[in-house]
Amino acid sequence: MHQVIAIVGCGATGTSLFLQIVRALVRSGTSRVKVYLFDGSGLFGPGLAYRCPKTLLMNSPCSMVNALPEDDMENCDFLQWIKLRPEVWTPEFSDHAYVYGLQSESFAPRRLVGLYLADLVQRHIEMAAAAGIEVVKVAQPVTRVSPDGDSRVTCRVHCPDGFSVAARHVAFCVGNLGPNAGYAHLSKCERFLPTVYVEDERIQAIPPGSRVLILGASLSAIDAVILLKGRGVHLTLASRRGLLPAVKAGIPWRVEYKHMATEPLRQWLTPKVTVPELHKTIDAELAEINGPAEGSVRNLFDRPIATYRDARSMLEHDIGRAGGKWEDIQYAFIGQVDTFFRAFSLEERARFKEFYGRSIHRYTSSFPLEVAVKLRAMMDAGELRLRRLCSGVDIDGDAFRAELADGPAEAVDETFEYVIDASGPSKAYRFDCPLLAQMDAEGLMDFNEDNSVPIDVATFEFPTRLGAHCYAAGATTNGNFFYTNFLPVGTAHAQKAAKTIVSNIVAAASVTLSETETFSTGTAAPRKASSPGGVPPELRRKNSDCNKPTFHAEVEKVAITVGRAD
Repeated sequence: MHQVIAIVGCGATGTSLFLQIVRALVRSGTSRVKVYLFDGSGLFGPGLAYRCPKTLLMNSPCSMVNALPEDDMENCDFLQWIKLRPEVWTPEFSDHAYVYGLQSESFAPRRLVGLYLADLVQRHIEMAAAAGIEVVKVAQPVTRVSPDGDSRVTCRVHCPDGFSVAARHVAFCVGNLGPNAGYAHLSKCERFLPTVYVEDERIQAIPPGSRVLILGASLSAIDAVILLKGRGVHLTLASRRGLLPAVKAGIPWRVEYKHMATEPLRQWLTPKVTVPELHKTIDAELAEINGPAEGSVRNLFDRPIATYRDARSMLEHDIGRAGGKWEDIQYAFIGQVDTFFRAFSLEERARFKEFYGRSIHRYTSSFPLEVAVKLRAMMDAGELRLRRLCSGVDIDGDAFRAELADGPAEAVDETFEYVIDASGPSKAYRFDCPLLAQMDAEGLMDFNEDNSVPIDVATFEFPTRLGAHCYAAGATTNGNFFYTNFLPVGTAHAQKAAKTIVSNIVAAASVTLSETETFSTGTAAPRKASSPGGVPPELRRKNSDCNKPTFHAEVEKVAITVGRAD
């Protein structure tokens, strides 16, 4: 009997998880495994973010564009793939010299990365088949998960057309959620575009001379600007803060920390540490690096925001500083954020977000220097402006109306012919992810107090009452980590989840199942609340102990090491 893995969502994170599962299974010599890949788009690999027009660039340099960890590339490095697999990308990219010329510090077209991911999926399906591992691609979304009859070790994964499969391992890689529901009332107007990435034809159909309001000022909003550049439309970016992301020039240099090196931080941090205590540590570190006069966390992130009140001046400042020492320090700091974020209590996490969130997200969501130069030119030409959104957006006859302000100036009413929602996805996974909302409504899982999925950050498994092992990776883990919308983050999550999944599979294959445990949906003893995969009410994990490991019984019985072949 095969053990079944269901990967729900096959965008970048789901793809990375699939690749790493296949490679680990092959190395361990484990077969008799069946993997189902579910993706409602029917495009396995690119996901929403990487099937966009060729004009949109990555926001991370090529050195960070890899679907596998650094120690497990084996001809799957992105830049190496470009040279080894030209037959995959040359039909879509006629400028071969440009693609071949991409370097570690370059920002590649996002569509090229989508082709890379799709090709890796197909090659690993072939690798799996050669090892006796069956892979099934299901071009449908998963709309429901449920207990699998009386089985204590599987659950059932359902699709809209009635297709379902019993799986022992279910990985949720659903990516970013849909647009924020705050603008849903605008959807009755055909000139409202609810998202940037799947509306390319409608975006291109906007006539010259139109006044277009783009809701948001972060990466998705900048993508919308680039898609409309040169089309003769008048663009306004509008967000609550009226700030663009920071500008980055390429690969930041490493900064050697003294006070904030990873190991000293781990020894010092406990759930009792407070944000003010962290401020002191950060300021001490910055004083070591840059001198007492500059050594302040406020100077590190907030000084540009406080100094430059208009968007054009602040953009000029960021362009001039890109690639300099401060950029290195800021990105090195961001690399340590999750080390202390995960150690905080939920209350301190909220304080941390309140104090640092506005500033740090400018850098975690930074965009390439070459794109910033284009935006500056558009501002200078009168094609683009940035405003603060001071109210909601309403439909007023044949137009849209909003109150906007230029920096600290008073708000004024303005009207627009078109509105594009690039305000970013919802982050309330408990309520806005249909699958998790269904599991919540049916009492199949508990959530943390902040409505995040209660994953074990060592294994990326989370407890349910489904019977099967359940895992989450990438954006689905939002709330457990400070920042998840980053390809290397998804790859790192997938690495831990894949190791856990394969260890659980090998362990289950090594242990004789008891008479009441069965892979089928046939007769079995009634499933108790404390059965594998379930959590008895008295032992449900509280938020204070979310990081405690939760292993299934059969994993505890056998020590498993899945090594890498030489």
